[in-house]
Amino acid sequence: MKPYLAVLLLFVFVACSAGEGNDFDTNSNHDTDRDQPVGGDVDGFEVELDNEIDDAESSETLDTDTDRPGTDPCLLAESRLGESVCSTALTTELDFDLLSVTDASNVSISNIAKYFVPASSDAPLPTLLINAQRYPLHYDFLTNVFSEYYAGLTAEQYETMVLDSDHRDYYVGALLRFVEPCGTIRYGFTVEQDLENFDPLSMEQLVFIHDRLEAVLPYTDLMFYPSNSEEEQLASSWLHNELPVYTCDAPVSYESYGRGETYGYIRRFTTLQQFEEAGNMGLIGWQDIIVLDGVPFDLPGVVAGCITGTRQNQLSHLNVRANALHLPNAFVRDSLEAFASLEGSLVHLQITESGYTINTDVTYDDALRFWEDRRPQLENVAIPDAGYTEMPMISELSTGKKTEREQALSRFGGKGTNLAVLYSILGSKHSVDGFLIPFSYYFHFMESNTFTTIVDGNRQTISFADFVRAMTQDDRFLTDPVYRRQKLNDLVYAMRYESSVPSGLILSIAAKTQEVFGNENRMLRFRSSSNLEDSIEFGGAGLYESTSGCVGDSFGGNPNRSACDDLRTSQQNRTRCTSYRLVRLLDAKSF
Repeated sequence: MKPYLAVLLLFVFVACSAGEGNDFDTNSNHDTDRDQPVGGDVDGFEVELDNEIDDAESSETLDTDTDRPGTDPCLLAESRLGESVCSTALTTELDFDLLSVTDASNVSISNIAKYFVPASSDAPLPTLLINAQRYPLHYDFLTNVFSEYYAGLTAEQYETMVLDSDHRDYYVGALLRFVEPCGTIRYGFTVEQDLENFDPLSMEQLVFIHDRLEAVLPYTDLMFYPSNSEEEQLASSWLHNELPVYTCDAPVSYESYGRGETYGYIRRFTTLQQFEEAGNMGLIGWQDIIVLDGVPFDLPGVVAGCITGTRQNQLSHLNVRANALHLPNAFVRDSLEAFASLEGSLVHLQITESGYTINTDVTYDDALRFWEDRRPQLENVAIPDAGYTEMPMISELSTGKKTEREQALSRFGGKGTNLAVLYSILGSKHSVDGFLIPFSYYFHFMESNTFTTIVDGNRQTISFADFVRAMTQDDRFLTDPVYRRQKLNDLVYAMRYESSVPSGLILSIAAKTQEVFGNENRMLRFRSSSNLEDSIEFGGAGLYESTSGCVGDSFGGNPNRSACDDLRTSQQNRTRCTSYRLVRLLDAKSF
């Protein structure tokens, strides 16, 4: 194992204390760094335009969904960001050209944009079209352009508010311009639906979306564009005089979206739910070529390639993600049947404009050479300092010189070092107290704790560190995601429930807590800081879990009550910060 892999430290903040207004839900001991609440209690978009925007322009702007005087959120966003990011009304085809991207992958579609239509009176935004040239994904648009509402929006929360019929705030989809009119109509729209859970939209809902979008595009008529076989079947029973439906496509058996070659193991998933569950469990790996009947909402991570039995488009979530990762990606009609005989096989797949080819006469060494040639290489990775033991305050860490930052990275990792740099810029007024725990304690934890498991076919007792070294040399671990997840789960369990932290470290953290925060019975927030984290090449967001802990709980006391409870009497902090024994603070995800 390379010496710089998987090195983690913890840095510490006050998590809950009386009167300080730290108002967050701590019913879970393992709130992830990324699971933040959706920002802001907002009743509606009532922000006034800045003085720089012409008063006449604002007086002519109406809320397109309520017909009441208001301000145009897209004009506000353009004023704030200095670029056009969306529009609540288009008047010409040129306006559509400025918001859309060309779609060379689909023989029927020339241009494609994206839209939001409010489905709830609680939705703060009106019907609008996104500048797809700037924001190809709805989620990225919301979190970047309207951060006053959605700065902390997670991908899971986004899916709920656009797919879950019980909690839907918006209808979302694509707005299309066809290469040739279908009848007399040149434009169409798709809608993201949760067909996997048998929750399709009704014709009445689609008529509602159709009417809202036509109000934004008064210069043209629209029709619904079924994007999969389920929608085609549903649309066949509708009265098309109430909702025009696109029926002009000739049968298509193949389309390429991301061309190129790849090596990988064929993995077929018969349902999108099965695919999503496998992804959530870590059972899909970067050496897998995924084959699906439908089009998933997103990818669980890096894969080797994508084949779907449902047509995509240029701005499909899957295609946007696949293109960003330079993955071969294509539609193949009856994909599950076409690849059934290859399930689990290592293949060489080539995707071209006219078709695809599969070569099964390949070896693992062929694939390994291909993967190694294309594997991203991290440069200038900080080699961790395993001997440094001091726990400085974040604000006291010297980062003014390049050599000081490099030294800090080798001792405390990217997040801790970058936070110290930020503190030096913001000053104490905009900083909170915290201290850093260096890598050396992580190394000691990994080397001193052992567990019993099977390595190289033999059951043996092995240190956590030696187990990691052994797995990085195990071909099956490196190539089989199911086996890899099983072995990692074994390690995670041992780290969480069969490990110990030296009493000396606990006493040192208690003393530092007393020094920095004035009392060891203060609920603290422990966060990760890896030497591979927060770099330009590798952000690492969401890889590690944060946890809250009370150091005083490690010294006995009431097992049903945290020692930190005595300090938290503020009405704002009535939610109990769940105690967490310090022996568990070196979280399982530190690997």
